[in-house]
This record gives sequence, C-alpha cells and structure tokens, in this order.
Amino acid sequence: MEVYKEHFEDKEIFTDKKVICKLMKFFLDCYENNYITKPVLMNKLGLLKED
Repeated sequence: MEVYKEHFEDKEIFTDKKVICKLMKFFLDCYENNYITKPVLMNKLGLLKED
C-alpha cells in the first residue's frame, strides 16, 4: 500500500483490463482486511481507467 501511495495516490491509472482486475482485487482485499474504508475503496476503483 505504501508503494501505491508514493506513486499513484489520487491519480487516474490507465492500463489494460488484466491489470485493472488485479488492482481491483488488491483494493477489495485491503477493504476486506480493514486497511481502507469503503469511501476510499470507491475512490480507488473510480481512478482505474481502461486503455
């Protein structure tokens, strides 16, 4: 999560569908384990954009 924060915090991420799916899973796992809140989860998912 720290690497993400350092490089991608609040920036739109444009990538292919496969990478987006992996990032979605990562963010969902973070939410499930109480590392992030639901509003933060929704924000992160909103920043993912498919090329």
